[in-house]
Amino acid sequence: MTHPPIAPPTLALSPEPRLLGLPLSRYAGVQAGLAEGLPLDQVLAHEGVDPRTYAAAAPAWAERLADADDGDDEGLEAAYEEHLARARERYAQRVLPLADDLHAWLTFLRHFSSDPDPPALLAKVGLRLQDVARLQRDWGRRLAAQPDLLREAASAEEVPLNPLPRIVLEAARPAPPEPLDEAALQDLTPRRDDDDDDDDDDDDDDTTSEAPPLFVPFEAQESAFRKPETTGAAAATEVTQTPEDEGEGKTRRTPTSTADADLRKAAVAATVTLAPPPLAPGGALPFRDDPAALVQFLAAVPPPDLVPPRDRTATPAWGEGTVAAALITAGPALPFEQPATAAEAWWEAPELEADPVVQTALAPLTASGPALPFRPPPPTSLPGLSLEQYASLCAELAVYPNESESIFKLYGLGAPEARRAVDTAWKVRLAQEPGLYAAWQDLYRRHLTLLVARRGVQG
Repeated sequence: MTHPPIAPPTLALSPEPRLLGLPLSRYAGVQAGLAEGLPLDQVLAHEGVDPRTYAAAAPAWAERLADADDGDDEGLEAAYEEHLARARERYAQRVLPLADDLHAWLTFLRHFSSDPDPPALLAKVGLRLQDVARLQRDWGRRLAAQPDLLREAASAEEVPLNPLPRIVLEAARPAPPEPLDEAALQDLTPRRDDDDDDDDDDDDDDTTSEAPPLFVPFEAQESAFRKPETTGAAAATEVTQTPEDEGEGKTRRTPTSTADADLRKAAVAATVTLAPPPLAPGGALPFRDDPAALVQFLAAVPPPDLVPPRDRTATPAWGEGTVAAALITAGPALPFEQPATAAEAWWEAPELEADPVVQTALAPLTASGPALPFRPPPPTSLPGLSLEQYASLCAELAVYPNESESIFKLYGLGAPEARRAVDTAWKVRLAQEPGLYAAWQDLYRRHLTLLVARRGVQG
C-alpha cells in the first residue's frame, strides 16, 4: 500500500523578506540545489536568479540567518527552514519503494539500525546519508498527521524482519519554484560591515590593535597568480583593506572586476556549501535495541532543516558535520581537538562527491623530483604553524573576526610578536613559491566553506 507524502508546513512569514534583490525562498532554493550536488550555474538558472544578484546577496543572507539563529529573529529562521524544506522536496531524487511504502521504509530502517556497518549498507543500495535523513523527515510528518498510519507502523514492528527491499532510485527532475508575488516582498536593509565593530570597540582596542589580523593577507601577490580568463556565471565582492582602516583592522567591501570571475565563483560557493543533515542528535539511533521506540521516533516532530551552530570548542554531537577527513592534519591532534572513533569520523564527515569550491586536486606541496644536491628540499611548514594550520587560522579569522583573540590563543599565538613572526614568514614563503601559494588558496577556501556552512547554512 502506498502512502502519498505530506507537504512541509505552510509558510507563516508574510511578507516574504528580500535582501539585496534576492528573496528568501530563492536563496533557500539555491541551497537545496547545491546540496544535491548540482552546479551553481544550473541551479541559479532553474531558480531564475541572476548570478550577480546571488553573488552580492548570498554572503549577506548567510550572515543574517546566522544572526537569526542566535536568537535575533526567530521568525526569519523558521521561515528559512520552511522554504528550505519545500525546496528540498523539489530537488530530491525519489527512492522507491521507501518513499511510498511504509512497510518497505520500516524494513529498511530496521536493517539500517541493526547493521554493524551502516556505511557499507548505504553504499550497497546506492543511498546517501541525506537521502535517509530526508525520508525520515517525510515519514515523520506523515505519522504525526495520520494516527491510522502510526498504528499501522506499530503493528508492523510485531512481524519478523523481512529481507531488505529492492531499492530503485529515480533521477531527480527538479520542479520549478513557486511564482513570486512582487507586491508581497519586503526589502531588508543590508547590515554595514562596521555594525559589529561598533558593538565591540572596547574589546578590539584591548586585544587586536597590537597585531594585524591574518584574514587574506596576500592582495598584492594574489593578482600575480590570477587567471586572465573569465569563466563561470557567479560574481562576488572581495574584501579589501583601506589605508585609513589598517590601524583598526577594519575591512571594506568593494566590487571586483569581470576578470576575477574564477575567484568570485569560489567566494560564492564558499558561502553556500552545505554539509549533509544529521539523522539524530544522540549518540546512537534510538530504536537500535527497542523496536517500540522506532514508532515513537518516527512520530516525533521532524527535525529542523537548519542545524544551529555550536560552540566550536565543544565536542561535536553525533552526526554533526566536522572538517572532512582530507583536511585533517597528519600530525598529532591539536590540544583543543577531541579524538574521534572510526565510526564517528564517518558519520561526521560531509560527503565530498563534488566540491563546488575546488574542482581539481590540490597541487603537490613538494617538488616532483629529488632536491638538487646543492639545495635542500624546502619544508612544507614554518616554525609555529604548518601550511594547513595557517590556512585554517586565516579562514577562522575571516569567519569569526570578533573572536580573533581566542582564535590566536587556540593556535598558540597569544603573543602579538609570535603572530607577526608567523604571518611575515608565511607571506614571504608564499610570495616566492606560486605552487605553494595555490595550495594555500585551495586549503583556505575548503576551510572557509566548512566554517561558513557550520556557522548557519547547513543542509
